[in-house]
Parts: sequence; C-alpha cells; structure tokens
Amino acid sequence: MTTKELIKNEIENVPEEYLAELYKLIKNFENEVNNKKKQSFMSKLRSIKIDGPEDFSKNIDLYLNGEKNKGFYYGSIENRTTATKRQDHN
Repeated sequence: MTTKELIKNEIENVPEEYLAELYKLIKNFENEVNNKKKQSFMSKLRSIKIDGPEDFSKNIDLYLNGEKNKGFYYGSIENRTTATKRQDHN
C-alpha cells in the first residue's frame, strides 16, 4: 500500500464532525509546503534573527573566544554554566 492509500484509509475512519478540521489542517500543511518551495535562499537568510550585544558584529572574534563576555552566551551548556559562575564571582 502506498502512503497516499494509507492516508485515504485513515481519513475514512475519521468521524464526519472532524472532517472540516482535518481539511483545514491539510490545506495549512499544503500552504506551508508551497511557501517553503517558493522561498529563495536570500529570503531565508534575511529571516535569521541573531540575539546578541550591540557590538557583536564588530567584536565577534572576542565573543567567540571568550575575551569579551558581557552576559552574552555562545556555546554549550557547560560553557554557559562556567560563564555564569565567572560573572557571579566578578
């Protein structure tokens, strides 16, 4: 049995009162898939949000190697714990 046939069989088991809701879910899914296909690489890049200090872009190398760490976290949970402890003691 193909996936499409399996889905059709499952739809046959859905009570009539839920079919309108199921239809909306399917249409929303279809719209999301179509939007993802249409989205260009540049629009994907523009959608990236970076949360960091105001001088992050100027001093990214200092933040990444830990020389500058004004409450900004970048790295693993272990690094976050260490950074938090250092800030608490300073």
